[in-house]
Amino acid sequence: MDGRLAKAEQELDQALKAAADAAAALQRLSPEHQGVPHYSIIEQAAHRIGIRLSCLIQQQRAGDVAAEAGRRAMCPGCQKLCEVECQTRTVKSIDGDVELIESWARCSRCERTFFPSAGEVGV
Repeated sequence: MDGRLAKAEQELDQALKAAADAAAALQRLSPEHQGVPHYSIIEQAAHRIGIRLSCLIQQQRAGDVAAEAGRRAMCPGCQKLCEVECQTRTVKSIDGDVELIESWARCSRCERTFFPSAGEVGV
């Protein structure tokens, strides 16, 4: 596991370096960055990129969790096997609106809706 984790960290570092290069190039093309910009302008632009990255990561991970829920899940009330469906909804994160894919199931016996992935992630 340690080797895979180290490799994933290295891949992230490389991807972040590439993203930083692209973001810096984009900043240089922006009218507000012409000449010698005040450092706060550079910092604010970098922070906006960080927010965008955060929202993308949240969207990806929530989608991963929904996909891992499987097609069927046991009802937490009566243990009946129920079909799992996915839906998209927008949530407000600390970084802004994020469109998430979330899994849910409806038990016809208990007449309750439950979220199979919620117990797995500690929600």
